[in-house]
Amino acid sequence: MITAVGSSATIPSSSSAIKVPGVILPGFIDLHNHLTWNVLPRWVPARKFNNRYEWQDTAEYDRALVAPHNIVLAEAACETEIYAEVKAIVGGATSVLGGLLKDTKHPDNAKCVAGLTRNLEYGLGATLHRADRPAHR
Repeated sequence: MITAVGSSATIPSSSSAIKVPGVILPGFIDLHNHLTWNVLPRWVPARKFNNRYEWQDTAEYDRALVAPHNIVLAEAACETEIYAEVKAIVGGATSVLGGLLKDTKHPDNAKCVAGLTRNLEYGLGATLHRADRPAHR
């Protein structure tokens, strides 16, 4: 944890000073993602839609994305989450939002929710429940 920066910074006795010959940059924060969907190929629909609710109601969307996503979650939820977090890290993100649920309905997810990145839904003692987020199919 960075607690102070600069040549005149006061450093607590419980901390160690590290001289860095360069620039310290923060990681990006991915504030809106659906991590477990990142294993699927990019969907290119056959037509244009007026809004997102229109395409979510098509059989093509269900066939191309929803059904494969459900299979992936049933067979490899944690691996899917980890893969998506690696993609986020490679892209420069250190914090993500939109991963697996950590709750009694999905008890096996608890082992992979901690993850590789900081999950903003569960980090820092705060929990953002999916009921607080817009509904997705």
